[in-house]
Amino acid sequence: SISVQASNQCGSGSWSETANGMIYKLPEVFTFTGNGDYCEGTAGATLTLSGSETGVNYQLYIDGTASGAAIPGTGSALSWTNLTTMGFYIVKALTPNCSNDMAGQIYVSAITVPAQPATPAGPVTSCGNEVAVYTVSGTAAGNVLVWTLTPPSAGTLTPSGTSVSIAWTAGFTGNASLSVQAQNDCGYSPQSGALAINVKAVPAPVISGLHA
Repeated sequence: SISVQASNQCGSGSWSETANGMIYKLPEVFTFTGNGDYCEGTAGATLTLSGSETGVNYQLYIDGTASGAAIPGTGSALSWTNLTTMGFYIVKALTPNCSNDMAGQIYVSAITVPAQPATPAGPVTSCGNEVAVYTVSGTAAGNVLVWTLTPPSAGTLTPSGTSVSIAWTAGFTGNASLSVQAQNDCGYSPQSGALAINVKAVPAPVISGLHA
Protein backbone atom coordinates (compact mmCIF):
# COMPACT_ATOMS: atom_id res chain seq x y z
CA SER A 1 0.00 0.00 0.00
CA ILE A 2 1.38 3.45 -0.95
CA SER A 3 0.29 6.98 -0.02
CA VAL A 4 2.09 10.30 -0.43
CA GLN A 5 2.31 13.62 1.42
CA ALA A 6 3.77 16.86 0.06
CA SER A 7 5.83 19.25 2.23
CA ASN A 8 7.46 22.69 1.78
CA GLN A 9 8.57 25.62 3.96
CA CYS A 10 4.96 26.36 4.80
CA GLY A 11 4.17 22.94 6.19
CA SER A 12 2.82 19.62 5.06
CA GLY A 13 -0.31 18.84 3.14
CA SER A 14 -2.77 16.06 3.69
CA TRP A 15 -1.92 12.46 2.91
CA SER A 16 -3.21 11.22 -0.41
CA GLU A 17 -5.59 8.37 -0.78
CA THR A 18 -3.86 4.97 -0.49
CA ALA A 19 -3.00 3.03 -3.64
CA ASN A 20 -2.93 -0.73 -3.17
CA GLY A 21 -0.84 -3.07 -5.31
CA MET A 22 0.42 -6.64 -5.39
CA ILE A 23 4.09 -7.76 -5.62
CA TYR A 24 4.64 -11.11 -7.33
CA LYS A 25 7.73 -13.30 -7.08
CA LEU A 26 9.90 -13.33 -10.22
CA PRO A 27 10.79 -16.90 -11.27
CA GLU A 28 14.32 -17.96 -10.30
CA VAL A 29 16.95 -18.15 -13.05
CA PHE A 30 18.35 -21.62 -13.86
CA THR A 31 20.98 -22.57 -16.45
CA PHE A 32 19.99 -24.03 -19.82
CA THR A 33 22.70 -26.39 -21.13
CA GLY A 34 23.35 -29.22 -23.58
CA ASN A 35 25.14 -30.12 -26.80
CA GLY A 36 23.04 -28.88 -29.69
CA ASP A 37 24.98 -30.95 -32.25
CA TYR A 38 23.47 -34.35 -32.99
CA CYS A 39 24.23 -36.99 -35.62
CA GLU A 40 21.92 -36.99 -38.62
CA GLY A 41 19.58 -39.98 -38.50
CA THR A 42 19.55 -40.21 -34.70
CA ALA A 43 16.79 -39.17 -32.28
CA GLY A 44 18.09 -35.60 -31.92
CA ALA A 45 19.57 -33.32 -29.27
CA THR A 46 18.81 -33.32 -25.54
CA LEU A 47 18.84 -29.99 -23.67
CA THR A 48 18.52 -29.57 -19.91
CA LEU A 49 17.49 -26.86 -17.47
CA SER A 50 19.55 -27.17 -14.27
CA GLY A 51 16.53 -26.72 -11.97
CA SER A 52 12.91 -25.62 -11.75
CA GLU A 53 10.31 -24.32 -9.29
CA THR A 54 6.93 -25.77 -8.54
CA GLY A 55 4.10 -23.48 -9.59
CA VAL A 56 6.15 -22.22 -12.55
CA ASN A 57 5.82 -23.36 -16.19
CA TYR A 58 8.84 -23.57 -18.49
CA GLN A 59 8.38 -22.84 -22.18
CA LEU A 60 10.90 -23.80 -24.87
CA TYR A 61 11.40 -21.29 -27.72
CA ILE A 62 13.06 -21.81 -31.12
CA ASP A 63 14.21 -18.60 -32.80
CA GLY A 64 11.74 -16.66 -30.67
CA THR A 65 8.71 -18.90 -31.34
CA ALA A 66 7.18 -21.12 -28.65
CA SER A 67 7.71 -24.83 -29.32
CA GLY A 68 5.34 -27.39 -27.84
CA ALA A 69 3.52 -27.13 -24.55
CA ALA A 70 5.10 -25.56 -21.46
CA ILE A 71 6.46 -28.03 -18.86
CA PRO A 72 5.39 -27.58 -15.21
CA GLY A 73 8.28 -27.14 -12.78
CA THR A 74 9.01 -30.04 -10.43
CA GLY A 75 11.63 -28.55 -8.15
CA SER A 76 14.29 -30.53 -10.06
CA ALA A 77 16.07 -30.36 -13.43
CA LEU A 78 13.98 -30.49 -16.63
CA SER A 79 14.96 -31.96 -20.01
CA TRP A 80 13.78 -31.61 -23.60
CA THR A 81 14.66 -34.56 -25.84
CA ASN A 82 14.58 -35.55 -29.53
CA LEU A 83 15.11 -31.97 -30.72
CA THR A 84 15.82 -31.90 -34.46
CA THR A 85 14.66 -28.46 -35.65
CA MET A 86 17.66 -26.32 -36.47
CA GLY A 87 17.82 -22.97 -34.68
CA PHE A 88 18.54 -21.10 -31.44
CA TYR A 89 16.80 -22.52 -28.36
CA ILE A 90 15.99 -20.68 -25.12
CA VAL A 91 13.68 -21.33 -22.14
CA LYS A 92 11.37 -18.86 -20.38
CA ALA A 93 9.89 -19.37 -16.91
CA LEU A 94 6.23 -18.32 -16.79
CA THR A 95 3.73 -17.61 -14.01
CA PRO A 96 0.29 -16.00 -14.41
CA ASN A 97 1.87 -12.62 -13.64
CA CYS A 98 5.62 -12.77 -14.41
CA SER A 99 8.13 -14.27 -16.80
CA ASN A 100 11.91 -14.62 -16.73
CA ASP A 101 14.51 -15.77 -19.26
CA MET A 102 16.66 -18.69 -18.22
CA ALA A 103 20.45 -18.38 -18.58
CA GLY A 104 21.82 -19.87 -21.80
CA GLN A 105 21.07 -20.12 -25.50
CA ILE A 106 21.87 -23.24 -27.53
CA TYR A 107 22.07 -23.71 -31.29
CA VAL A 108 20.77 -27.09 -32.51
CA SER A 109 21.98 -28.56 -35.80
CA ALA A 110 22.58 -31.96 -37.38
CA ILE A 111 26.05 -33.34 -38.13
CA THR A 112 26.30 -35.59 -41.15
CA VAL A 113 28.76 -38.45 -41.58
CA PRO A 114 31.49 -37.18 -43.92
CA ALA A 115 31.14 -37.88 -47.63
CA GLN A 116 33.68 -40.03 -49.46
CA PRO A 117 36.85 -38.02 -50.16
CA ALA A 118 38.36 -37.79 -53.62
CA THR A 119 41.23 -40.07 -54.57
CA PRO A 120 44.50 -38.60 -53.26
CA ALA A 121 46.56 -36.63 -55.77
CA GLY A 122 50.34 -36.72 -56.07
CA PRO A 123 53.22 -38.43 -57.87
CA VAL A 124 52.38 -41.92 -59.08
CA THR A 125 56.07 -42.71 -59.51
CA SER A 126 58.58 -42.06 -56.75
CA CYS A 127 62.13 -42.98 -55.84
CA GLY A 128 63.02 -44.81 -52.66
CA ASN A 129 65.14 -41.94 -51.37
CA GLU A 130 62.43 -39.29 -51.79
CA VAL A 131 59.74 -37.91 -49.48
CA ALA A 132 56.57 -37.74 -51.57
CA VAL A 133 53.65 -35.39 -50.77
CA TYR A 134 50.01 -36.20 -51.52
CA THR A 135 46.85 -34.12 -51.08
CA VAL A 136 43.10 -34.57 -51.09
CA SER A 137 40.33 -32.06 -51.89
CA GLY A 138 36.60 -31.83 -51.31
CA THR A 139 36.48 -32.85 -47.64
CA ALA A 140 34.05 -31.11 -45.29
CA ALA A 141 35.54 -28.55 -42.93
CA GLY A 142 36.43 -29.90 -39.51
CA ASN A 143 36.86 -33.50 -40.61
CA VAL A 144 39.89 -35.48 -39.45
CA LEU A 145 41.60 -37.30 -42.31
CA VAL A 146 42.80 -40.87 -41.80
CA TRP A 147 45.36 -42.02 -44.39
CA THR A 148 46.05 -45.65 -45.30
CA LEU A 149 49.23 -46.83 -47.02
CA THR A 150 49.30 -50.34 -48.46
CA PRO A 151 51.47 -52.16 -47.62
CA PRO A 152 51.96 -50.31 -44.31
CA SER A 153 55.65 -51.21 -44.28
CA ALA A 154 56.25 -49.28 -47.52
CA GLY A 155 56.79 -45.97 -45.73
CA THR A 156 56.07 -43.63 -42.84
CA LEU A 157 53.07 -41.28 -43.08
CA THR A 158 53.14 -37.73 -41.68
CA PRO A 159 49.71 -36.06 -42.04
CA SER A 160 49.30 -32.28 -42.14
CA GLY A 161 45.80 -30.90 -42.79
CA THR A 162 44.63 -32.06 -46.21
CA SER A 163 48.06 -33.42 -47.20
CA VAL A 164 50.35 -36.24 -46.14
CA SER A 165 54.04 -36.87 -46.75
CA ILE A 166 55.46 -40.37 -47.20
CA ALA A 167 59.04 -41.17 -46.34
CA TRP A 168 59.64 -44.43 -48.17
CA THR A 169 61.20 -47.25 -46.20
CA ALA A 170 64.83 -47.92 -47.13
CA GLY A 171 64.99 -50.86 -49.47
CA PHE A 172 61.30 -50.84 -50.43
CA THR A 173 60.56 -51.01 -54.15
CA GLY A 174 57.49 -51.97 -56.11
CA ASN A 175 53.83 -51.04 -55.98
CA ALA A 176 52.05 -49.28 -53.12
CA SER A 177 48.68 -47.56 -52.80
CA LEU A 178 47.38 -44.62 -50.80
CA SER A 179 43.77 -43.94 -49.75
CA VAL A 180 42.06 -41.66 -47.25
CA GLN A 181 38.81 -41.40 -45.32
CA ALA A 182 37.29 -38.54 -43.32
CA GLN A 183 36.15 -38.77 -39.71
CA ASN A 184 34.00 -36.61 -37.43
CA ASP A 185 31.99 -37.13 -34.23
CA CYS A 186 29.36 -39.10 -36.16
CA GLY A 187 31.62 -41.64 -37.85
CA TYR A 188 33.83 -42.39 -40.83
CA SER A 189 33.27 -41.70 -44.51
CA PRO A 190 33.68 -44.46 -47.10
CA GLN A 191 37.30 -45.02 -48.07
CA SER A 192 38.44 -42.97 -51.06
CA GLY A 193 39.67 -44.53 -54.25
CA ALA A 194 43.24 -45.83 -53.98
CA LEU A 195 46.08 -44.03 -55.75
CA ALA A 196 48.57 -46.54 -57.19
CA ILE A 197 52.20 -45.56 -56.62
CA ASN A 198 55.27 -47.25 -58.09
CA VAL A 199 58.37 -46.87 -55.94
CA LYS A 200 61.59 -47.34 -57.85
CA ALA A 201 64.95 -48.34 -56.43
CA VAL A 202 67.70 -45.78 -56.08
CA PRO A 203 70.49 -46.61 -58.59
CA ALA A 204 73.53 -48.10 -56.89
CA PRO A 205 76.13 -48.78 -59.59
CA VAL A 206 79.05 -51.05 -58.76
CA ILE A 207 82.44 -50.46 -60.40
CA SER A 208 84.63 -53.50 -60.86
CA GLY A 209 87.91 -54.22 -62.63
CA LEU A 210 91.64 -53.79 -62.17
CA HIS A 211 92.93 -50.68 -60.48
CA ALA A 212 95.92 -48.92 -62.08
